[in-house]
Amino acid sequence: MIAYIILDAAARPDTPDALLRLAPPASYRSLFLGTPDARASASGPWLLTPGDAPQLAQWLTDVERQRPNAITLLTSMRPFETVFAHLQRLLTLRLPGGGTGLLRYYDPRVMEQLHRVLTAEQRHTLLAPFTGWRTCRGQYVAE
Repeated sequence: MIAYIILDAAARPDTPDALLRLAPPASYRSLFLGTPDARASASGPWLLTPGDAPQLAQWLTDVERQRPNAITLLTSMRPFETVFAHLQRLLTLRLPGGGTGLLRYYDPRVMEQLHRVLTAEQRHTLLAPFTGWRTCRGQYVAE
């Protein structure tokens, strides 16, 4: 089982600097990289694997205490690249009329509402790679 965290850097502007100082580079990446929102990479959602980095773990504990809506805890059997690609694909919504929008599933308030309105099949698509998805507002699993 691999533990992952989605960190909403909009709640912590020091996220990119903190990750550079506290974590190995291969253990984190902005989910906005390579997307139309790439310009906002520093303040968007970041996927990270805390691994064995005690200073990072302490920093994340502080973030969670100060800004509980900024943290989503995930578990999966899938490797980082697979989880990253899945989460990145979910960011873009196709809107009626051909436009696109950003799906802020990494915001616990949004995830709570999504879980209520999505069909079982849609929830499965969202949560399939994960054995656990926990936020300050609830826990979610694929059905």
